[in-house]
Parts: sequence; C-alpha cells; structure tokens
Amino acid sequence: MSKYNRRFTSFLPAASNDALKRMRQTVRSWQIHRRTPATLEDFAQQCNPTIQGWWNYYGAFYRTAMHAIFQYVDRKLERWARRKYKTLSRHKRRSAEWLRKMAAVYPRLFVHWRVAGASVG
Repeated sequence: MSKYNRRFTSFLPAASNDALKRMRQTVRSWQIHRRTPATLEDFAQQCNPTIQGWWNYYGAFYRTAMHAIFQYVDRKLERWARRKYKTLSRHKRRSAEWLRKMAAVYPRLFVHWRVAGASVG
C-alpha cells in the first residue's frame, strides 16, 4: 500500500542502510590506507572476492544502489595513494585523477571497475 492507501506493484529491493553500513565497516577494517607497501594488485586480490559477493547478492536487482559502496572503496584507494606516493599527498583531486587513470589502464583489476564502469572519483 502506498502512503495514500492505494495498491501499487513497484518495489526496488536494494541493500538496506544497515547492510551498507556493514559493508563500509568491512572496507574500513581492511585498513587500506595503512598498507603503503602493498600494490593495487594486492588490494584487488584481497578485496575482489568480497566485493564480488556483495555484487552478486545485493546487485542482483537494484544495481545502482551499490554505486555508493563502490565510491567508498575508491575513496579509500585514493587515500592509500596519497599516503603511498609523495606527489599525491595533500592533493585529493590529483589522487582521484591518478586512480581514474589506473582504472582506465587496468579496467578489469577491481570487480567494481568491471561491473559498474570506471566511475572513480
């Protein structure tokens, strides 16, 4: 029933706010920004199974609802790049551009770059 007490059939099954919060907590627990010796490939190997599982489960019906968590992962990767590379430190826009270039060069590296396109930044 709608808020006007009429029947309707539209329904968008998406990830709930609690599920999105748990996903962000999982990404936060990886502490990507603290692992400066690691490479993007290392993060891809670690993150891809989890992100693929989220995509398979929550992205089955309402795929655009997953873009928020994908952007969150990209922001964490930008923060990692700012700590790893001296030329990117203190430059948020430059680190976002660097990650966008990496997504263009290696579009199949991360699952969320493959399925949602390279909408980094």
